[in-house]
Amino acid sequence: MAVTNTLKQQVDLPVWEWCRFAPTATALLSATCTVDDGSDRYIYYLTTSSFYRYDTYADSWQQLATPVTTPVTVLSMRYIKERGTHGRVISATSTSVVIGGLRGNTLDGKTIRIVSGTGAGQERTLTYTGETISDMGVITATTTTTLADSTKKWKYNQWSGYMVGITFGTDATQYKRILYNDTTTLYISDVNLQPHDHWNNQPFIAVAPYALPVVTVGSQAHYQILSHSYTVSTWTTTPDYTSFFTTLTGGIYLFSAAAAAPFWTWQYYDVIADSWTVKTVNQGFLLAAVATDCTIENLSKAGSVFISSTATSGGARTLTDTGQAMTVDRYANYRILITGGTGCGQSRRIICNTATVFTVERPWDISLDGTSTYQVWGDYDKIFSMIAARSMLNAYSVENDYWMQGNDFDNGVTCNMAVKMNGWKPVGVTSGTRIAAGVTAVAPAPTAGGSGYLVGDILTCSVGGTGAKVIVTSIDTTGAVLSIELVASGTVTGFTTGSGKATTGGTGTSCTINITSVGPTCLVTTAINHWFKTGDTVTISGDSGTYNGPAVILGVSGLTTFDIATASPSSMAAANSQSTTVIVDSSKNWTPNEFIGKMIHLSVAGTGPTAQVRWITANTATTITVATIVAGVNGTSKYQIYDTKSFGCDNQFKPANQQNWGHASSGSTTTLVDSSKNWVVNCWSGYKLRIEDGTGFASGIITITNNTATTLTYSVQSFTPDATTHYEIADSWGLVTTGGTTTPVTEASTKNWTTNMWAGKSLRITGGTALGQETAITSNTSTAITTAALTLTDNTSTYAIIGVASRGTATGGFELLWMFGNSNAATKGKYFFCARGSTTNNFDIYDITTSRWNYGYFFSPQSETLTAGSMYAYDGVDTIYIQKDATGRVFSWNMTTNAINNLGMVPYGHGTAVAGNRMEIVVTADGLKYLYMMRHTGQEMWRVLIFF
Repeated sequence: MAVTNTLKQQVDLPVWEWCRFAPTATALLSATCTVDDGSDRYIYYLTTSSFYRYDTYADSWQQLATPVTTPVTVLSMRYIKERGTHGRVISATSTSVVIGGLRGNTLDGKTIRIVSGTGAGQERTLTYTGETISDMGVITATTTTTLADSTKKWKYNQWSGYMVGITFGTDATQYKRILYNDTTTLYISDVNLQPHDHWNNQPFIAVAPYALPVVTVGSQAHYQILSHSYTVSTWTTTPDYTSFFTTLTGGIYLFSAAAAAPFWTWQYYDVIADSWTVKTVNQGFLLAAVATDCTIENLSKAGSVFISSTATSGGARTLTDTGQAMTVDRYANYRILITGGTGCGQSRRIICNTATVFTVERPWDISLDGTSTYQVWGDYDKIFSMIAARSMLNAYSVENDYWMQGNDFDNGVTCNMAVKMNGWKPVGVTSGTRIAAGVTAVAPAPTAGGSGYLVGDILTCSVGGTGAKVIVTSIDTTGAVLSIELVASGTVTGFTTGSGKATTGGTGTSCTINITSVGPTCLVTTAINHWFKTGDTVTISGDSGTYNGPAVILGVSGLTTFDIATASPSSMAAANSQSTTVIVDSSKNWTPNEFIGKMIHLSVAGTGPTAQVRWITANTATTITVATIVAGVNGTSKYQIYDTKSFGCDNQFKPANQQNWGHASSGSTTTLVDSSKNWVVNCWSGYKLRIEDGTGFASGIITITNNTATTLTYSVQSFTPDATTHYEIADSWGLVTTGGTTTPVTEASTKNWTTNMWAGKSLRITGGTALGQETAITSNTSTAITTAALTLTDNTSTYAIIGVASRGTATGGFELLWMFGNSNAATKGKYFFCARGSTTNNFDIYDITTSRWNYGYFFSPQSETLTAGSMYAYDGVDTIYIQKDATGRVFSWNMTTNAINNLGMVPYGHGTAVAGNRMEIVVTADGLKYLYMMRHTGQEMWRVLIFF
């Protein structure tokens, strides 16, 4: 329960209590983290490759799993409450669920959330009821990503979603989720599945205390295949095999440097499983290793929800709530979550809002109505990063495992043709071969069972056709077959129905089967190994003929093949194919030309993929057109579509009534009127205009010919702007018209900048040729920017001008902090605060709703400068705590008064200042707040009660 604080200022001075020394001294490669709101029991501490947690209850330390990739140079960590251990549902009833969980009571009492597939959005408390060992054996072969047992005869993908544990011998107690399996091999990691299931990257590792499994005769490791059962309160919608889950048990993201491309590393620690997973880092963002410091910050569900209400109605990309009276764009770039009713489980980034309408970045999968309840949170899908000597601010999508330079609009996998399971990204299809008379069904019981068979035997029937296959699913004590299941429909036409069809293969003899149905079938071949099973319902797309639509899998004969019934008169043929100018995702249904002027970031497979970023010139429902690109690979290349306006882009005019974005109030086919503006006459002549949403959406890039104080004029368009029209003018970003080395950006007549208005700001090449370069601007004319020499840019290059100064250029000392709980309702959750570091007194503020920086912020007093060793902590309400350099002096910056005061001073001098934040706030169960701090270059740690 809460306590009443009766401590008095001046009488009761801050007391710094000594805590138990850390196991190892803080160093350059060390940092701490805990839950954003301070409610967790533990503070996590990583130093080089040693990982520990400090128990605030017991005042003691405990070692944790070592990161898979050893951090180098610098690191930053953040705890994320909304994630935990991940997997897919094996089965469920209305009041239970079976998953490949963790052994024993580990997940008992924990919360499970269905994040995709059937039942998405539901949360339930797990009550453990038991473990099932479904199979076991001795490993006969292994790699870091597979485990094989040559004695087995498994059905394809029967173990997908289960857990495999090494239970005896070398590497005992490693537990891995099974992605898919063939007849003898379990697969636990696959780089090609990273776009589809980015939690799959869990290979066997030889990081202490683990080793790799051994298959040497006499000392082989033993394994078990496991599932875990739980009861839950009644599901609203019962999950199934398509459902993907996470447990809300917490995780930690770790950012660090790397010596070679992509020049940084990104890892996730599953707290309850005590295991690390390597996540994706896209190449091209960095051209050199992170040098002196770095910081990451997540927009979690910390604090309280911003809005919780019920929709009045919904549109393709909108949610209307007539009971609201919101400030326009107050919740831009927040996240809206449908919590109940129609469309439950969906979430989207909010592009903009009016008084009563939210507009989101892409269409709803399920249309909303008056039963749809919703909540507005910070965009908990995003983690932001900044690094030393750069102005760039990048964001990572937790849900999609992708980094981006601007606000996201969509993502996916390149697929000429695709097969998709509910809630999952599509799997590329390479071919679909039609069979005129394949086997579509067999009787479960054979005509004659024969003898000597084993469960798992594959029997082939070629009576009247070729290659139809069944699998033995049960036998009696003599080996007579009791039941079978169709595996393959056949590869050559000619099958007929009837009993007594002879078979070959397997370990026995004389089994005959009853073919009950034949008809046209299609043997589908996928571009990567799949996880589909017989009986799954999937959706086919991208065929130029009649295959598009739902289909039921008749049988699975391999990890890249399966059969379906078809009414098509021919084999599959792709309607579109990847090329050097076209990117295809046949599973999409985009609005034509909605992405013109945005960026597409295309990556090859794996967790460190090479990448290309290009300006989009056109799109159809399923294709994206660019000037030139290395063609994507069908089924394996991943892409993200995001804004050309990078995070932190500067704006040419600062007054609110002169800025380059807003909502139209009226217009005509040649004008857009925004009555809230007071622009300088013709200041936008020649600039490019883009309609972000509402009336005029997907109209492409429009050239402004002239403007008055409130009106933009352009050539005749096919729409008339109205109050739903949300627009943006490209003032500090765009497509280069003429490139160079010292004048890398020229925009011809599309800009009218004030001479040298950008001098000293940062120029970043965000796409096309010369991607990833960032440098200071030395001067500019009305249309051209000059910098120090860069790699040659050309007219495929895109750029952004970033107004905020580089972070901690020489010595670091900066930290991103999200003010999620400040008491001012008008700005709650709206800002990141970030010290500039590098011996300055500057704090810069990033406005999440506008994606822009407010720099040169005033506070008082402001004479203290911050540099290497400065550490920061946010109390979840109105105060940021600052430890200056390595002085041990701690200040409190109150956001409501804008005043900086002293909190106290640690009782023992710091050692040499080192980068990394090691100061956290923990809130006790009765509401007391303690500030914890570790000593620079030392093992000491202290805490102080915050009471004023």
